[in-house]
Amino acid sequence: IRETPVILMDEATAALDAKTAYDLTKSVLELEGVTKIVVTHKIGRAIMEGFDEIIVLSDGDVKERGSFDALMEKKEYFYSLYTILKT
Repeated sequence: IRETPVILMDEATAALDAKTAYDLTKSVLELEGVTKIVVTHKIGRAIMEGFDEIIVLSDGDVKERGSFDALMEKKEYFYSLYTILKT
């Protein structure tokens, strides 16, 4: 990990319109050889499917983790957030 560059985006797209936020996040996800950690409340399918792993937090605790499809299949906390907040 010490040799790997890391990009940390903490709500970097919060003030952006949906298209610009999507384009920026997609560009970051396409970078190779870089560890990417993205904190976001925007959970649209098109972007969420691009993440290797999604870690879902609530009140500082990890509620779930997995791929977008795995989390949707479980129909638990992430699924409820997605159906309410999808952007």
